[in-house]
Amino acid sequence: IVAGKNLLVLTEDGTLLLLAANPAKYTELGRAQVCGNTWSFPACADGRLYVRDARQLACYNLAGAN
Repeated sequence: IVAGKNLLVLTEDGTLLLLAANPAKYTELGRAQVCGNTWSFPACADGRLYVRDARQLACYNLAGAN
């Protein structure tokens, strides 16, 4: 998922990666374990990221605190 000048990538083991969108070089800006094993695509809407695994659906606010 494109997030500004970065990419959000969800791996099969449920790790969310924040990567710099730079085709010349791999730069990992952050990572977090957000769910269990998953083969579902993440979704983004209204500043929120939705991820799911076999047992749960999680929603993360990407917009930050207001």
